Amino acid sequence: MGLGPILWNVYFNDLLQKAPLWLSAYADDCTVSHSYTKEETANVIDDANRQLGDITAWGRRWQVQFAAEKNQAMVISRSRENSRLLEGKLKFGDDTLAIEDSINILGVKVDSRLSFDRHLETVARRVSLKVTLLRRVRHLLNADGLMRLYKAQVRPVMEYSPLTWMSSAQCHLSLLDKVQRGAERLIHPTADQHHMERRPWQQWRQQQRRQQQQHQLQLQQHQQQQQQRLQQE
Repeated sequence: MGLGPILWNVYFNDLLQKAPLWLSAYADDCTVSHSYTKEETANVIDDANRQLGDITAWGRRWQVQFAAEKNQAMVISRSRENSRLLEGKLKFGDDTLAIEDSINILGVKVDSRLSFDRHLETVARRVSLKVTLLRRVRHLLNADGLMRLYKAQVRPVMEYSPLTWMSSAQCHLSLLDKVQRGAERLIHPTADQHHMERRPWQQWRQQQRRQQQQHQLQLQQHQQQQQQRLQQE
């Protein structure tokens, strides 16, 4: 028998409270993160292994098994040398964590350079396949029916977690624009309708960029507050 969401939060809370590094959790997914300079690498390795050891001990105490195949580690840096310095040095239980170029967090592929190009390529492939399937049933539906299917099956995939990747380079975002234009031509092949359908997408993109800027500002303020609290302690 599994635990409900509220009971799981109570069950999981003590692990979050005693974590010395930044620890983020969503449902039963947990991410440990820490910012550091190259000179602090040795200390970070010790701190990270200590944290991972505490998590392992917590799991043994409360009989929680961690899926080894889902454990991921990555260094966010423009220099590959920083990743090599941690290679083979992070331990989680009996396993050694490989330093990867990208990791998957709640369905978003985060790469070491935060370009999100791999994530957008993956999303573009998924939605392209869905648009292809939409094209196969085009003869069975009118424009309204195709639009309903598009909004139900394609747009949710394109618009998932946009605040994480909306700052990507235009060459990467254009992959989604290309799929969008193909879907527009499929649903409304006439030129006037084509331009009418493009406006909502462009407005959505602009709105998401504004929201992202606000989110980044709030995140910076939150980090500054956390740093001030740590300094006071």
